[in-house]
Amino acid sequence: MPIKLPVQVGWSAYEKAWEEEVDAVTVQAVGVSWV
Repeated sequence: MPIKLPVQVGWSAYEKAWEEEVDAVTVQAVGVSWV
């Protein structure tokens, strides 16, 4: 069974979501610091 591919794709999606979340938090922190 090719179980490595779904895991790899799932990890990539998780990693992308994590990076986007970090970017959103960073932008929010910068916005707060500007207020």
